[in-house]
Amino acid sequence: MVLVLGPTPPQLSGRGFSIRIVDGLGRAIPGVVVDVHWLRKDADGEVRKAELVKLTSNDKGVAKGSFDGKTIPAGEDVWVELSKDGYSGYSTDNLRPEYVIQREFHTEDLKRITTLADSDRVRELRELLAGEFEGADLAKQVFLNERQFRPALRSLVEDRRVSKQAIGLLAFIGVPADLRWIVQHAPSPKRKLFEDRWAYAVVSGLVEPGTEKEWSFLRKCSIEQI
Repeated sequence: MVLVLGPTPPQLSGRGFSIRIVDGLGRAIPGVVVDVHWLRKDADGEVRKAELVKLTSNDKGVAKGSFDGKTIPAGEDVWVELSKDGYSGYSTDNLRPEYVIQREFHTEDLKRITTLADSDRVRELRELLAGEFEGADLAKQVFLNERQFRPALRSLVEDRRVSKQAIGLLAFIGVPADLRWIVQHAPSPKRKLFEDRWAYAVVSGLVEPGTEKEWSFLRKCSIEQI
């Protein structure tokens, strides 16, 4: 998965361009290969990349370069492909000044996190939630190890970088005290497509709301105020 940030595209022309690549926690990622190209259909019908420039992001996560825009046929899009070992790759014609690519995690990483001390577990779980989990169903594995993960997840509910992921997993576990905690510390609604989907998991877990705040949360969801 990749997120694309920024309202305007970078300057992609013969005079050069600059993009920045960060991870799910907003940290610069060095060593990302940035392949800028357009897609050419050959006589045999095969679509192949016509490379414009290939770069590598520096220690600030920035890749700067240039290419001759006159070499691109009219009507063809410029594509950007990002790749680095251990991170989710991506290819897009949506040109922006900043991209987020996510670090990949696997079942073995989750098992390792269960063995850590509390403070280390919170730190490493935060890293995982900000990345992309490639193993079997994450929610199910967290549920089966809820004793180790619940305290760490509760501490991450108010972390703006991973709050929605933490809320979703706590709601899946479904302990009433955790649901009350979530309602009390719920993020403000974003009013954007998919940005508030975390609330559905909480609503599903509120089988028997026990406080006025929980009923208020349900009412807001029912009339799409969150």
